[in-house]
Amino acid sequence: MVFDDQNTNTKNRQQSGCQTSGSGGSVCNNMPFSQWFKDGYTVAPDAPDYNCDEWPMATVKQDDFKEGTIRNSLRCIKGLENTSGGVQLKHFVAGDNKEGPKKTCDGKVVGGDYWNIEFNLDDTKDEDVKNCKDPQCDNDKWAFHMTKKQNTFSKPLYKPDKDNRYAIAKSQFDLLQCRLVVHKHGPVTEATVYEYNKGTGEYTDQAGSETRDLKQKEDMITIKGLAYETDVIYQGDDKEGENPFEFQYAAGRKFWDTNLLKFFAWNTQSKGTDKSWDDEGKYCKKNTKSGNDYVYECYFPCSA
Repeated sequence: MVFDDQNTNTKNRQQSGCQTSGSGGSVCNNMPFSQWFKDGYTVAPDAPDYNCDEWPMATVKQDDFKEGTIRNSLRCIKGLENTSGGVQLKHFVAGDNKEGPKKTCDGKVVGGDYWNIEFNLDDTKDEDVKNCKDPQCDNDKWAFHMTKKQNTFSKPLYKPDKDNRYAIAKSQFDLLQCRLVVHKHGPVTEATVYEYNKGTGEYTDQAGSETRDLKQKEDMITIKGLAYETDVIYQGDDKEGENPFEFQYAAGRKFWDTNLLKFFAWNTQSKGTDKSWDDEGKYCKKNTKSGNDYVYECYFPCSA
């Protein structure tokens, strides 16, 4: 690691994909990436805040991002842990060792100085560093990297032709966004999935649709047309505060399958940190036509 004293932290964070120069801010706060990499940690009321961390760190010299390469490994981590790491690095550079790691040289680190880093996992909990202690160092689904830099995130919905693009580590696909519309009139239920249309800038390209009666709990519709199937699972009548549907994308794939990290599940009550599309951060919006005739519209992370 070669220290960069030219105050390039902001530039390096943008070049890593952690941040953008526009109002979009951190990748961890924008759907569909917040849904995949962050919301699973932060939906509980008392859950800690998570933000983006990059490796190598933003304070070291790095070439600008080049498409087709992996410049940085990214991860949405606890904000306090991220801040703690930054404070330790600050003291390390200052040379005071107040709370930073031990180093074998004295004095302040200046531009051009370099250091080697070794990882000590002795005091860590296994559940916090599963991928680090795995002999294969396999991805645990939460590590990712930028594949295309456009330095922005569109609001209220992601636009893959205009915004940064990302892939899960050790995968061969970009994480994208898809749209699901479920229309239930009595038992008759129509479910349709849509992809992004570059011409309109909206999610209007119909990829697949299925219709069948859903009467009993766990009755299911499976829609083909996306890269993987989407399941709509009936849970019962749509009553206030209850959940009439559960949804699964790529359910045939094991959650921890390191070669096919594509599975995602949610329901009509799921919500997260990005409130651009819905004021409460919900993944699905409901439109009641009349009585037992209603529509749910959802956005979720899917794969190319």
